[in-house]
Amino acid sequence: MEKERVQLVVIGAGSTGAAVAWDAAMRGIDTILLERGDLASGTTGKCHGMLHSGARYAVKDKEGAIECIEETKLLHKIAPHVLEKTGGLFVGFKEDAEKYPGYKEKKLEGCKECGIPAEEISVREALEIEPNLNPEIVDAIWIPHDGTLHPIGFVMSLCLSGKKYGADIRPYNEVIDILKEGDTVTGVRVKDHLREKIYEINSDAVVSATGPWADPIAEMAGVHVPQVPTPGVMVVVNRRVNSVLINHLRPNSDGDIIVPHHTTSVIGTTSWPVKDPDKVPIPKDHVDLMLEEGIRKIPAIEGARILRAYAACRPTIAPEGAAVTSGRELSRTFEAFDHEARDGLKGFVTITGGKMCTARGMAEQSIDLVCKKIGIKAECHTREAKLVGAEEPVDTKKLAELFGLPRIYVQRSAQRWGALIKEIFEPIEREPFRGSFICTDEFVTRAEIEYSVKNLWGYFINDIRRRTRIGMGTCQGGTCSYQIAGILAEEFDRQPADVHSDLMSFLKIRFLGDKTVCWGDQFRQWKLHEAAYSCLGNYDKLHKGLPFSMPIFGEAP
Repeated sequence: MEKERVQLVVIGAGSTGAAVAWDAAMRGIDTILLERGDLASGTTGKCHGMLHSGARYAVKDKEGAIECIEETKLLHKIAPHVLEKTGGLFVGFKEDAEKYPGYKEKKLEGCKECGIPAEEISVREALEIEPNLNPEIVDAIWIPHDGTLHPIGFVMSLCLSGKKYGADIRPYNEVIDILKEGDTVTGVRVKDHLREKIYEINSDAVVSATGPWADPIAEMAGVHVPQVPTPGVMVVVNRRVNSVLINHLRPNSDGDIIVPHHTTSVIGTTSWPVKDPDKVPIPKDHVDLMLEEGIRKIPAIEGARILRAYAACRPTIAPEGAAVTSGRELSRTFEAFDHEARDGLKGFVTITGGKMCTARGMAEQSIDLVCKKIGIKAECHTREAKLVGAEEPVDTKKLAELFGLPRIYVQRSAQRWGALIKEIFEPIEREPFRGSFICTDEFVTRAEIEYSVKNLWGYFINDIRRRTRIGMGTCQGGTCSYQIAGILAEEFDRQPADVHSDLMSFLKIRFLGDKTVCWGDQFRQWKLHEAAYSCLGNYDKLHKGLPFSMPIFGEAP
């Protein structure tokens, strides 16, 4: 069996794992980052993208709130290219004030105690900031540090930053066992799904940054992490119905938030405990509740087309033996578990809990611990080091003129990649056909797709979807998937059966998000997809013999 040797193995390439690899590499630690699927294909890639000021937790979970505001302020400095400074509003109705008397004052006082800027404003001022708000609101608080953090761009920037300092990033490399000698973890056994081989990596330390999968990974090493995965359902509508982040002014509950996200808005979220984070249903009543709560705050949602529903699993830490009913009673703070101090197992650390916006701080804490264990004296520099893509501001007007592209496309690309777009656009100057649009919903050119394949670890259509947002706009991939399949076939010299398999995997994931909202306009859109794929590719017949097969087409659920 093939064997390798490094100082540090990091398991899990969501926001936390990618940040851990970046921090470690910056300190000169020889690091390999492993992910069983695509980068950011777990909780990070399925979250609503809210950039937390911490105000949401300022009443009940002050520790988590302080972590959020401290890290969010840092992200504004080191990763401005992957966030939107929308600001946020907490809004309440008459019945909220009656049901929760004094809650507005508690929220303002909690924000003050946690160092979170917050200002009570009039209803008139709130409606001027967000005209689509329900005019029946009676209370409003302005939170300037709330916003949107684009999950995939964030993780890609973290991975590129880690790679810049020598980290080896390996998606589709699944840890299938933790290697031990006595009371010491000595490495991992890995299954490489791309090259279909099993190999081992020996290391001085292993950090598990696997979110809600932390306990199953810990069990491989014979230890336990006190965690309860708590998923939440979110619903996406086909346009931005709000320009600022909306929060419901009441104790944290289901359907509180509406996040403006690229060309869409995301309504979230619910919360309930599950045993297996790989088996999370999307209950129809949760979808209905999200729509009801969303329309209550933004009535314009009622006239929007519902694109899809999806669920992400939170990595919530639970006290041993705690009876968890919804997960909202649990803190959203993070913790680095030193399994040597906790369980007598050397060389193994779990970092879990927290939020996407606290990933950098989580990485700092875990690598501080690793450095002590492996005898390295190296300070953390991630508080001041800008991520790849954030090195300099982007002049979108100048770039649009230079490359002959619509400025709106350059602006949208800059939202995804920041200063990297200069490098992405470079082939267009030499070969203008690479500036042709593959996805007109999200303004994605052939050049951006090719860059994702060559430089951003993109192997399959779903990988390209995560990086560029193709398939996430109003048509949900109905006009671009064939073209992307062709580009990937050329790059990797794939056979027709492999191309069909990749397309089926893409369709499967799209359908999983569609089936619980497949009514009205969205059902008509799906029938159009069915006709296109059946007529152009015989997918209604071919899919039965292909990998990833499932009943893609048929009657609405």
